[in-house]
Amino acid sequence: MTPAPRTACVLAMLWCCALGGFALIRLYPLALVLLFAAGFLELSFNTMAQTLVQLHAPPAIRGRVIGLFSMTSLGFRTFSGLSVGLAGSAIGIHRSLAVSAAAVFVVIGVLLAVTSRMTSDFPVAREPSG
Repeated sequence: MTPAPRTACVLAMLWCCALGGFALIRLYPLALVLLFAAGFLELSFNTMAQTLVQLHAPPAIRGRVIGLFSMTSLGFRTFSGLSVGLAGSAIGIHRSLAVSAAAVFVVIGVLLAVTSRMTSDFPVAREPSG
């Protein structure tokens, strides 16, 4: 699969669907299938996102960009756990997780719609030859 921002967005949206379904489903076997799918999609998205960061970062600062990407992605995970937990204490953890997945789905959908109007894909940064 060729790394593309659109593919990463689709993987993330599918991950949101699997996670939201897992949060709302009551059947244990189906919940396990959805949890497996969510894990696979999350790993696929993270791999695609990391690849895109490496391809698009300028060679002179690639290490710093990758470090910043790793630090922020881990920081956002911490924040999301806190927000899902706090909302979960008010509306229930299952509903909270489903609402969080739906919110991320909508945000990614909006980003995908906006970027598709601007350009289909970003150019790949290449090493200077010479």
